[in-house]
Amino acid sequence: MKLANAAARGDILSGAVLVVIGAAGLLGVVDAQVQEVAGFSSHARLYPKILAALLAVIGAGILIGGIAKRGKVPAVEVDWTGMGRVVGVLAGGCAFALLAPLAGFTAATVLATGAFAVICGVYRPLPLALVSLGTALAIRVVAVELLGLTLPGLGSV
Repeated sequence: MKLANAAARGDILSGAVLVVIGAAGLLGVVDAQVQEVAGFSSHARLYPKILAALLAVIGAGILIGGIAKRGKVPAVEVDWTGMGRVVGVLAGGCAFALLAPLAGFTAATVLATGAFAVICGVYRPLPLALVSLGTALAIRVVAVELLGLTLPGLGSV
């Protein structure tokens, strides 16, 4: 199926969604979800606020680029085969958010990263295990050891 301005419309839509998510994070979602932790040098809400601001700025850039492209991009053939991966990543993100407080951040990260790797085509057990465990370990080292943050679920487990 050919769509005129498909790239521009996609950029406008995705940019707008990123701006809304970033703005929501800046305007109170982060404050409602992240609790103060006594004894830590860094403010627990600082890093999510920085990420929310970056998300809003990047989204605004994509949105502005999409508006600038409107009417200047020829019709393109749209390939919908990747839509299953998009749905899979969204479902995995939701599952991670639900699982992290229950099973702990590390266990949820291993499962989510493994699922995302399978969605991206990594099927062999050794690379799958290395990607999953390596990602969880790297996030834990950076967040807990270097930044002094706590991770959701079971303390810092």
